[in-house]
Amino acid sequence: MLNGLIQAEALYQEACRLGYDRDPAVKRDVVNRMLMKEVDSRVNIQDISDATWNSTTWPIPRSSRGSSR
Repeated sequence: MLNGLIQAEALYQEACRLGYDRDPAVKRDVVNRMLMKEVDSRVNIQDISDATWNSTTWPIPRSSRGSSR
């Protein structure tokens, strides 16, 4: 386990040295992962009623996304 942590830290430092920490796509991925973890930790799927779940259109149609057309 300790070796895995050391290896992960070494890879992280190398990625930073190569500039991956400044890459907008990497930053976006990190933010998305953080948001998903936060939402997952706060939302209990059992709290969503079947009526709400079944009445939701998946995926949300483009016309409902607030487009400026």
